[in-house]
Amino acid sequence: MPASPETRSFPMRGLLPSAFTLLLALTMAACAAPQPADGVKPPPMSDPLPATVLPAPATPPRHGAVAGLPDLDRSCRIDADCAVKNVGNCCGYYPACVNRSAEPDPKAVQAACARSGVAGVCGFREIQACACVASRCEPAPSDALPLRAAAVRRSDPMSLPARVDLRLPDWVPDAIDRERTYPADADKVALAITLAARNIDEGTGGPFGAVLFGPDQRVVAAGVNVVLPQSTSLAHAENMAYMLAQQALGRARINLDEAGNPCGPYTLATSAQPCCQCYGATVWAGVDRLLIGARADDVQALTEFDEGPLPEDWTGELARRGIEVVRDVERERARAVLAAYGRGGGRSY
Repeated sequence: MPASPETRSFPMRGLLPSAFTLLLALTMAACAAPQPADGVKPPPMSDPLPATVLPAPATPPRHGAVAGLPDLDRSCRIDADCAVKNVGNCCGYYPACVNRSAEPDPKAVQAACARSGVAGVCGFREIQACACVASRCEPAPSDALPLRAAAVRRSDPMSLPARVDLRLPDWVPDAIDRERTYPADADKVALAITLAARNIDEGTGGPFGAVLFGPDQRVVAAGVNVVLPQSTSLAHAENMAYMLAQQALGRARINLDEAGNPCGPYTLATSAQPCCQCYGATVWAGVDRLLIGARADDVQALTEFDEGPLPEDWTGELARRGIEVVRDVERERARAVLAAYGRGGGRSY
């Protein structure tokens, strides 16, 4: 006799509670099992090996700028002898020299810079801690020709520029004998003309040179036109010589000492008559004599440079301020340099 529906369903009703009870027990057992500690990766279901501890994430190396300052130096080369090095664009320390940890500490580097009389930190790289300076890495020895007017390269485009970097071409120091004296006006201007010609030959700027001489008739500083290489309209030869001399001497007025007493005479020799910009700079630079090779008319006739307006009695204005002007010194030689630049299609700006 076939079983009734009630009789056939009885075994199924008995199995359902049993299956549910078993599943619940398994779930509770799994929840009660010890969980892997933080940082421990459980093995996959098919992995017979025990669980392994994951390595802690490495601290990323310091890279880029110190907070609030752009990373201004990307080509610093430092020797690993724990000494300040003049590397042209910045001074720097190996991190180990200022901080024994794996990474350079900005505060430690800044303190080390301060102890050495160097300006504050500008930026770091992965290996080196570079600190740019305001003028020089170290006090310049007496026989070192100053090359820089300030420190720091182009800043981050997102930050407000705060300092300027102006530098002479690297060949300039080798072109000047710092031990030689130049007592004659012609010798002084001849050196400025030589620098102007070399600047053309080297392709490092325009056809203008200037040299500042001290009371001992030796070179204090020199300048060539580096307007285009330095992207600065102020970087004329005379201005470069003035700024470099002022930085080297530590005086805003070259011929006045810290007490405001005259300490000259200082002489600027220039291959060509100063333009209106450099004329204005001459008024306040602190020179006693101005020696000029080519005239402004020569510059404008032989090249396409615009020298700008000057006072009608510009020599008299300088004389009234105690600046003697001597013109046409080695003029023909200076004209020859300008003519060569013009014939060669040199840029005017």
